[in-house]
Amino acid sequence: MKRFTRWIPLTTACAVIALAGIGVSQTAERLKPRPDARDHGVRLSQAMKYDIYIQDDQAAGQVVDFIVSDGGCIDYIVAAYDEQYYLIPYAAASFRYDDSVVFVDLAPARFQQVQFFAQDDWPDYYVPAYRQKVFTTFGLDARRGRATFRQNLDDDDDARNRRERREENRDLRREQREERRDARDRNRDARDRDLDDDRDAARPPVPDRPTKPVPPQPDLKTPKPNLPATPAAPKKPAPKQP
Repeated sequence: MKRFTRWIPLTTACAVIALAGIGVSQTAERLKPRPDARDHGVRLSQAMKYDIYIQDDQAAGQVVDFIVSDGGCIDYIVAAYDEQYYLIPYAAASFRYDDSVVFVDLAPARFQQVQFFAQDDWPDYYVPAYRQKVFTTFGLDARRGRATFRQNLDDDDDARNRRERREENRDLRREQREERRDARDRNRDARDRDLDDDRDAARPPVPDRPTKPVPPQPDLKTPKPNLPATPAAPKKPAPKQP
């Protein structure tokens, strides 16, 4: 009985949406909407009549219902195929409104692995193991699929925390690289100083060269003694001319 109680609010909501759609259509006639107004969405009552196709244009049943999460997001599309039912993750579906078709990018061989169930034997589709199995069949990860609003917020928080941790780890690694580089520079300087000291210690001492005696230099400031003037030599008489 619990399984069917989940569908009563959804059926009521679909009826309300259908009635609201009638009122919207009448209002739309007065407001004359744009010709491409259908490109913006479709009513659930109309989508439940869409045919489902997979790869190679193979028919895969018809949409009969939707499963809405507590946060108001559509999690699954309920499809009927050969008097059986199966679930399609909403993220794997592509709506073609012009053709009234839902396309699922799934190979026909892969379609044989779909989890079918009877109308009176609904599975617990929110059990993590079953949910992951359904999503894996359609090539998706249940952790990245559509979830409730609270789960989306938690995923955003986790992604933000992971990003902050990555930034902190990157800054820490940068600081550690700088510290290692400074330590290498200090060790290299200390090693160079030790090598210089070792070379200086191993070098033999240079003997002092003997210094040559410096001769005394005359004192230029001492005045010279007054010497007697030298007499001039007498001039010889010039020879007479004959």
